[in-house]
Amino acid sequence: MGSFVEVTGTGAVGLRMRDNPGLESKTLFLGMDTEVFKITDGPRDADGYTWWHLVAPYDEKVQGWAVSNYLGIVQNP
Repeated sequence: MGSFVEVTGTGAVGLRMRDNPGLESKTLFLGMDTEVFKITDGPRDADGYTWWHLVAPYDEKVQGWAVSNYLGIVQNP
């Protein structure tokens, strides 16, 4: 935890950020490619995916759970 990740590989569709880990959880917003987030919780396994809780560094209210498949580690954001 405390690491930073970047949304990547969504093909400009965006990554669904959810209120809880799992595909049936409510989508709160889309994280777009190149957007950077801080990991604050996880990993959690649900629905065959590994999930991380992410918070936007510019606004702590912008947060949600996302699958790791579309996240890349960022060195020194």
